[in-house]
Amino acid sequence: MRRNAIFAAIVTAVSLSATAAFAQPNVIVNGDFESNPPPGFGNHVNYSISPWKIGPGDQSNVVKVDGPGGFNYGSDGPESDASAPGAGIPQHYLDIVGENTFYQSFTPPCSGEVTFGGSFSTRGNSPGMATVTLREGVGTSGDIVGQTNTVSLPGGNSKTDPWRLVTYTANINVLTTYSFVVSMDNSLNFDNGFVRYKLTCNPPNPCCPPWNSTSLESMLAYKGSGGIADPYTLLFHPTNLFKNQMQAYIDYVNALNSSNTTIAIAFSLNDAGTGTAPVAGQPVGKTYTLSWVAGGNGSPAGPANFFTLLTESMKVNRWYRVHTNISLKDGPAFFADSCANNDVDVRLQVQHKALRGSAGGPIFQIRTPDGQIVEKQLFAGNE
Repeated sequence: MRRNAIFAAIVTAVSLSATAAFAQPNVIVNGDFESNPPPGFGNHVNYSISPWKIGPGDQSNVVKVDGPGGFNYGSDGPESDASAPGAGIPQHYLDIVGENTFYQSFTPPCSGEVTFGGSFSTRGNSPGMATVTLREGVGTSGDIVGQTNTVSLPGGNSKTDPWRLVTYTANINVLTTYSFVVSMDNSLNFDNGFVRYKLTCNPPNPCCPPWNSTSLESMLAYKGSGGIADPYTLLFHPTNLFKNQMQAYIDYVNALNSSNTTIAIAFSLNDAGTGTAPVAGQPVGKTYTLSWVAGGNGSPAGPANFFTLLTESMKVNRWYRVHTNISLKDGPAFFADSCANNDVDVRLQVQHKALRGSAGGPIFQIRTPDGQIVEKQLFAGNE
């Protein structure tokens, strides 16, 4: 946050920063510890703070208060939580009975800059220290995103001193798991933890994976068997970028629902006739499947260069349709038909130079579902 020597400007900057931080939805769940509130006022040692996870140190303590003039928590901590909803309203915040680290993991739906932080207060009128960090992965030992941010509060009147809001920024990447990590000593409390995008996050529809007819068209290649009029077949050359996108996608879907463990693309070939426009007919050869497993390294399981001259032999001057179906295996139905099925039509057309100009010769045509035809010049012996 940009700071300025003039006190009024500092106050304004802090106010604007806080407004920006709370303008977008919070990625953190139960950041205010209001879910599943405990009975009774005061301390609730070892009470659940799910989905937060706590480290191997001292126990958590969910504190319940009800604002000014109500339950007397003395100097043990504030009489209101960081939201301060008013007198007579039950409200909660987190204490650690000693020292410990707690965290919550999340997989962001978008890449972008986020603000993250929360509010701190003191206990027992004593000064305290804390750190707030974003780390890659699940837990407290992943690589730090940006830097570790230190919070230091002086001693004072723990019952009535205002909560201290801290806000930091970092850049995060879609489909990468992160952990929001707070370490806190015995003299501090924590409330209203948050991770929020600075700009609106509009994630892609999770029903549609990073696969479509354009991806299919870009990774298909011709493989001949001799002269240009001889039978040929198609090779599928997945790029490393595409393989990593598919791996990241199944990891993301698995994080949403652990029963979704595998994503697969099935490839098949159909004869599509000799007309001006292709019409899918009889199947040619077999169906082949590439699959990615959650937690994998990006390399799909399945045959390489699966269409072969032996079983998927194709003839010149004839259309063929490459059909793909993408699905989640061992999980619930997930994709709409428009996401699940993608096709392209291909034809190797041999034309005279009089028809094609000085280039002449064979033309490999790929026709996408919108009717657009991509042409690639081929020569005898090309693969």
